[in-house]
Amino acid sequence: MPKTRVDIASAALRHLGVLSSDETLDANDFLYADEMLDGIFAEMTGTQGLTMPSDPNQTPDNLFLPISRLLSVEIGPFYSVPTETRARAVMRLRAALLADDRKDIRDLDDDGAISEIEADIGASAVYY
Repeated sequence: MPKTRVDIASAALRHLGVLSSDETLDANDFLYADEMLDGIFAEMTGTQGLTMPSDPNQTPDNLFLPISRLLSVEIGPFYSVPTETRARAVMRLRAALLADDRKDIRDLDDDGAISEIEADIGASAVYY
């Protein structure tokens, strides 16, 4: 089920410890977080080149946690709460939006399957 702006803001504030699980989001906190959320969507689309949902009130489940984490990083200083690095939060969002389409290099004979020998060679290469 798609998440709304209120869901994202609530999750970000809960992650920061500003909002407990039994509290509801008040208007002032929501207003501040919502302004930052608009900025995040604009920045990720414009600067990072990511295809964000057109309506933050229809945020897919797979983007809910990465967006709420990034929002918590943005609003954390306002509440004097230390957060993870912004780069880590952005990379988490990028990982949710961009598919990993790298070719599996362990398939040495390009037959579409990784044999036990190829897996062993791959594991050995990672070790060395």
